[in-house]
Amino acid sequence: MRILHVCPRPNFSGLESYALQMALAQRALGAEVSMVVLAESPLAKRAHEAGLATVVVGASASSPTGPDVLPTAAPIADGWRVVLPLLRHCDIVHIHSTQDLDFMMTPLALTRTWSSRPRVILQTHIWISHSKKDPLHWVLYKLVDEMWCSSEPARATLEKFIPIAPSKIRVIRYGRDIASLEAGFLSREDARMALGLPGDAVVVGTVARIDAGKGVRELYDACETLMSADPSLHLVWIGPPTGDDPKAVALAEEIFARARVNPRMHFPGSVADSYKYLRAFDLFALPTYAECFSLALLEAQIAGLPCLASNSGGSPQIVREGETGWLFEPRSTTACLSALQRALGDRMMWPHFGRVAHDQVAALYDSSKILPTTLDMYREVIARG
Repeated sequence: MRILHVCPRPNFSGLESYALQMALAQRALGAEVSMVVLAESPLAKRAHEAGLATVVVGASASSPTGPDVLPTAAPIADGWRVVLPLLRHCDIVHIHSTQDLDFMMTPLALTRTWSSRPRVILQTHIWISHSKKDPLHWVLYKLVDEMWCSSEPARATLEKFIPIAPSKIRVIRYGRDIASLEAGFLSREDARMALGLPGDAVVVGTVARIDAGKGVRELYDACETLMSADPSLHLVWIGPPTGDDPKAVALAEEIFARARVNPRMHFPGSVADSYKYLRAFDLFALPTYAECFSLALLEAQIAGLPCLASNSGGSPQIVREGETGWLFEPRSTTACLSALQRALGDRMMWPHFGRVAHDQVAALYDSSKILPTTLDMYREVIARG
């Protein structure tokens, strides 16, 4: 099977990480896999290092060249010209963002004139919050053979906002390589030393981009309130702002300025292999406004952490109140504060919640069981003709 993954994204977060993980797993299963990436992006670098065949778009005339530099190609506006010839030799085009479907519109439309064309999978990794049922999107989504999402709430949102038949929407579980993650975790002591945390601190931590929709203000304010009464409490937020979003960059600057005057607020920015440091935390928090399904929550549970999460999107499928953690209403500092107070009051339950969470992920979200099924799903789409 010949598969082209399309993910020309400037950042490297859960979306890009999972697209690369899927592509490498499918290659390991014998498929012929390549990936469309953005020139000089973190994803392009990682795909190159992994030996994955890449189609690079988004290069500029001033891009450096040389034997140690990643290959470059046409600017993003003309990138479809680079991609089009490849589609003659593809069985599946797997697109990982609705924005990238826009980029692929011209080459995919041209394949509709061919006697045999590749089938198109559009996978949504982020929450869709507005309607796309205007005439242009009706035409655009006619190019999609099947749409994948990661939770039932995400499916319901797609049915509401996206002009595609419900029968063409499939929910697939995300997965994580549990054995590799467990082998990579630093010990609690080493992780805390690396992050500059006291050994006796009570640490609430998260791994996420800094963005208003990730709930960074709500979690910061809730922790700041509790710190006045608990000198052992620390907050760690690992992750950079969304680099191509000026609002996210401005928010990060605001948060960093506040954190500089409070030594118990830790914002180290982007950290390579951030999952390795999860065992530095006592509690993992994900205060996002709406999340299709969080890979960071899976990684935290593999690390054996009890979790707090907003009661929205796919998070309640992973975090169960009173069993693996605590849920709270999104967009509310008061609700986040209340959940933190409940969690801190349940300290005797933390080890039990962590064990139950770990076992849940091992049973349901092991990528060694999930990712091979994607090839069977492709075959189903191809067989439908």
